[in-house]
Parts: sequence; C-alpha cells; structure tokens
Amino acid sequence: MTLSKIRSLKSRLLNFGIAQDLELSTIALSYVYFEKLVLARMINKANRRLVAGVCLLLAVKVNERKERRVPQVTAKQLREREFSIYATLGFNLYISPREFMPHLERIFAQLGRSFAKQCYMSLSDRPIYAHLGYRPP
Repeated sequence: MTLSKIRSLKSRLLNFGIAQDLELSTIALSYVYFEKLVLARMINKANRRLVAGVCLLLAVKVNERKERRVPQVTAKQLREREFSIYATLGFNLYISPREFMPHLERIFAQLGRSFAKQCYMSLSDRPIYAHLGYRPP
C-alpha cells in the first residue's frame, strides 16, 4: 500500500469524522490503529476501506459516548471484521499519548487550528499534553 493511498484514506476518515462531529482524538486513534495494521501487513487494495472503517469504529467505541455509522461499508461487514482486527491490534485499544499525539497535532494543522490553544488547560497554565508526559517535537 502506497503512502498516497494511506494519506487519502486518512483524509477520508478525517472528513467523515468532522461531518459526524466526532472528537478529533477519536480520528487520531483510528489513524494509529490503521497504521499498526499496515505495519502488520493486514491491509491490501481490496480491504483497505473496510479496515479503515473498522479502525474508526473501534476508536469510536473507545473514545466516544455514542456509536456512529461508518461510510461505504455495511454494519454487517464491520461486525464480521471487527474481532479479527481487534485481535491483530493485540486486544489493546488504549494507545499511549506518544503514539497518537503526533496524529492529533497533524489533524489540527490540516484544519488550520492551533493545537496549543485547543489543548490549553486553564487551571494549570500548561498544555494538556504536558500532563500526559508528551513533549511536542
């Protein structure tokens, strides 16, 4: 799978997530899951959209209060692949900030928003990622 195809799928996930009013952190989590599956060589041309949809579904289940639909795949297709993808991810859907914060920062940059302003915590005068042990590059 080429880098341009990966970026294209990420862009589609971002556009869908914004349209569905998902948390940007949910979209970043789906990116991490998807990249882990790319590295595990589980993704090919025939299944890339379905796998991206399942990654988003898993991220929604972990990070959102309410489950939402995923584009261009049926609920049946998602449910059929969900467990195998969950198993490939090592049954670990809780990602360290070190893994997903770069994706979240890139999403903010794509949207033309200031990451530091969005993550600012008013009580401590420190960005939220500092509390998580993450230092931006």
